[in-house]
Amino acid sequence: MSNEETVSMSVTINAGRDDVFMALTDSDLIKKWSGEEAIVGRTVGGEFAMFNRWVTGRILDFKPPRLVSFSWLVSEWPEGSSESHVTIVLEEQEKGTVVTLTHRGFPNAEEAESHRTGWMEQVFDPLKKYLENRETAETEMAVQGKAAEKEEQKTTAAGKSGRKKATRKQSLKRGTKKKKKVSQRRQVKKRASKKTPVKKKAHKRKQSMRSTREP
Repeated sequence: MSNEETVSMSVTINAGRDDVFMALTDSDLIKKWSGEEAIVGRTVGGEFAMFNRWVTGRILDFKPPRLVSFSWLVSEWPEGSSESHVTIVLEEQEKGTVVTLTHRGFPNAEEAESHRTGWMEQVFDPLKKYLENRETAETEMAVQGKAAEKEEQKTTAAGKSGRKKATRKQSLKRGTKKKKKVSQRRQVKKRASKKTPVKKKAHKRKQSMRSTREP
């Protein structure tokens, strides 16, 4: 009965199948959601290890992003225990991805029950939290990015409008200054033209005075 013990469970994760598959088979991503070192050789025959090598094995089947299978041998199992086998199948649905796990070949019923709890608490719960929080964060960032972009466009448009107004004001000021200069020149000319007859009259008076003084 010992090697016939089996654990089966299904979990729905609100994330795309590609993302879920990567999170289950990428060493760096596994470390992010589990908090411990992992090794996944992403090919048949590749090395497999999780939880700082608490469990070791080999990749038995690898079909991204639908299926991954690997052997699973816990370092604390009784000496001489055979490897157990894990198969994970991913099915994409409208509201996320359904992950179905089948784990066969435990050394005893106690280990099977322990793993039933462990798979949920140590794998699927943190995986679900990591992926769903990331999806929410990315959505919020996208919304914030669009809002910031719109605000930037408004600021740019306002800046252009302000520069246009400033240019108009400067143009008007230059026009006003030109008009003032022209007006000032005209006034100077007028004053100059008015002074000219006075000089002529004074000159005539001088000539007249001279002529009266001559014997």
